[in-house]
Amino acid sequence: MGNKVTSPYALLKFSEKNFTEELYHNGKMHFRTLSYFKNQEMQNGRGDPDEGLTYRNKPDFLKGDIGGMALNIGLTPKIELRSHKNNFIWCSYGIFEKQYGLLKNKTDLDISNLTALGEYCLIILDVNEFNSRLENNFHSQFMDLMYYWAGKDIITGSMVEYISEEYLGDIGPFKKEKSYESQNEYRYVLDRVIGFQKGHDPSLYPKRVDKDEFQRILQKNNEIYLASTQEFYNLCIGNISDISVMVPAEEVNDALIMWFSEVKSISEIQKKYPI
Repeated sequence: MGNKVTSPYALLKFSEKNFTEELYHNGKMHFRTLSYFKNQEMQNGRGDPDEGLTYRNKPDFLKGDIGGMALNIGLTPKIELRSHKNNFIWCSYGIFEKQYGLLKNKTDLDISNLTALGEYCLIILDVNEFNSRLENNFHSQFMDLMYYWAGKDIITGSMVEYISEEYLGDIGPFKKEKSYESQNEYRYVLDRVIGFQKGHDPSLYPKRVDKDEFQRILQKNNEIYLASTQEFYNLCIGNISDISVMVPAEEVNDALIMWFSEVKSISEIQKKYPI
């Protein structure tokens, strides 16, 4: 799995109780397309209209006059590719150095904007192990496919970088405007193209991959696409109760302080917050 930065200390996933239990007991990660999340967030004011752009270029200027008054309006060309918007993403709140320092000193995090996402929160406390299970599970599902098709980083985990309005350059799925910085996102992006043919030797070609029973994969020309007819993809990595805790949303800070400041074990936190 590609990883663009050092893993965070922990991940927080807020959701309703039934979805949180599915993640806790079965490791069920519900990936959605970037375009889906973008559209949903634009409706409630949490969305960044430039999210998912491939590139933001230097401003051009529209010049002219209206009623004798000079008109000089800056326009920012934006290059957009569907590939970013159609990739699957899974979002969480990341605990990084700043948040770790606050929790270590028993200072609550301001997560008031996240508690509206659900009444419960799953706190993943061993992110490296979580990443390992995620990668191994995905590859085990498609092991026969991966043997014949050229390898690539299919899943990439990274913190979201928050950029200024003046930023020019690559954007992609891991950058958002600075005004959304309180979201403190850590994302997993699941590339929709999961394989392509190795060279042109017919002996290396696998049998044609049509839609399987669950429409998980589809071959188009020389590429294999993941769930090409869906806006979601569910990936189950198995029970993760040994590396995470599930707590009511209003108790998240208390559970985090128990872990980072009071050095309590996962089982001790789980005992305080039985499911």
